[in-house]
Amino acid sequence: MAPRWPHPIIVIRTFRPSLLLEVLSELSIIGCGRLGAPYAAGMAIAGNEGLGLDVAPTTVCTLSAGCALLDEPGLAEAIADHTTAGTLRFTTAYDEVAAFADLHILCVGTP
Repeated sequence: MAPRWPHPIIVIRTFRPSLLLEVLSELSIIGCGRLGAPYAAGMAIAGNEGLGLDVAPTTVCTLSAGCALLDEPGLAEAIADHTTAGTLRFTTAYDEVAAFADLHILCVGTP
């Protein structure tokens, strides 16, 4: 049996057909663990502004300081570069995430 890998779930708050044609600019990543943090960094590298949400304040503090929680090639540099540039931020506040983006990417564990 093939291993089951986690996949992000994408939620669009206000759907407009033109949204699919627009270049993404502001999106949120809900869950900043082993799937969400690399996904957030990748979206920032692609030119998007990202706001990551996690329920663990220590995770948010670590990522906000520009440090990676995982040992992935290039991840620490990407997080450091984009948090310094202000294109990638992290928070524990759901209301801040809801107000920030129209596109929310769920990267949380599933049973």
